[in-house]
Amino acid sequence: MDADYMILADGTKVRVLFNMNAVDLFTRDSGKDLPDLANLKTDVAIFRKLAYVCIKEGEAADGRSFDLTEIELGRKMTVLNMTEFSNIIARQGSGVKKKVQQNKSWWQRKR
Repeated sequence: MDADYMILADGTKVRVLFNMNAVDLFTRDSGKDLPDLANLKTDVAIFRKLAYVCIKEGEAADGRSFDLTEIELGRKMTVLNMTEFSNIIARQGSGVKKKVQQNKSWWQRKR
């Protein structure tokens, strides 16, 4: 999977990584379950928390620490960043499904 980056309002470039570690941090920190992600469109606080853990995981994957708090990150995320973040996690989520399908044997793909 190619790395996805966003540039925050202050010019900071951050990596976004929606993976198992990010989902684990999200569920532990928010008290929400994975199906609750479907309701992000109406809950900005949950959306911000997901962005925070995905950026924290992305930066860690690149060997950097992410020292902003969740609230500080929210101050630096523009509406464009929110849209971009949504597109990134949708793409990363669908990329996992494509990869699984590509790993099927030739006889499974023919069915």
